[in-house]
Amino acid sequence: RATATNTQLGKEEVSAFIRLSVVGEPPSEVAPQIIIKPRDMRVEKGQASAVLQCIANASPLHALETLWLKDDIMIEQAGIDYSFDDPWNRTLSLLSTNTTHSGKYTCQVRLRSGGLPMVMESADVYVLEKPTFLTNMRIETLGEYGSTLSLPCEVVGVPKPNIVWFRNTDRVETLGGDRFSVAEDGSLVVKRVRMEDSGMFQCLAANEAGEGSIYTWLKVKSRCRLV
Repeated sequence: RATATNTQLGKEEVSAFIRLSVVGEPPSEVAPQIIIKPRDMRVEKGQASAVLQCIANASPLHALETLWLKDDIMIEQAGIDYSFDDPWNRTLSLLSTNTTHSGKYTCQVRLRSGGLPMVMESADVYVLEKPTFLTNMRIETLGEYGSTLSLPCEVVGVPKPNIVWFRNTDRVETLGGDRFSVAEDGSLVVKRVRMEDSGMFQCLAANEAGEGSIYTWLKVKSRCRLV
């Protein structure tokens, strides 16, 4: 029954009892439908966690099952650190992200009865890694006048870092001529070294995740006396 109250007049009225009876067959199964899909994401290496969601609706809800795959391999066998943040596996957290977490993640949703088709959605995860130098340059480098000199700048990162070389504050490509060139491995090649080449040479590496640099002071010497 229902109760109605008039606060202005201070009156309350109560309806008669109404009996509700449910007849007919129990509700049939409703096929799963994913209402919140996992989304593509770009995360940095070392991030505490990255979250993918796959939330679905179906009937009966208690029979709903969600499975996750990475690169078409069951998540349990993918060899990555992860956790589920709810009992229904709807929220997947990638823990302490590193480059092994990069890949395609697929959620599969189905009813355990197996009477209705399974649905699935996928998202790509791309883990970024800021530039890391594999070797350091010496604080001071000696170059011989007239020789060819190579200054190393071996760096890795995701995506591949862009490398720019400077002499003091000038980009080497602005110094003119063909004496300066950057090799495939990022090292700087200086041909026909001159006395005026002395100074600080800096390798700057940058990508979407960050940047870093290493440097050396070049001192040019000559075996013979210059006049």
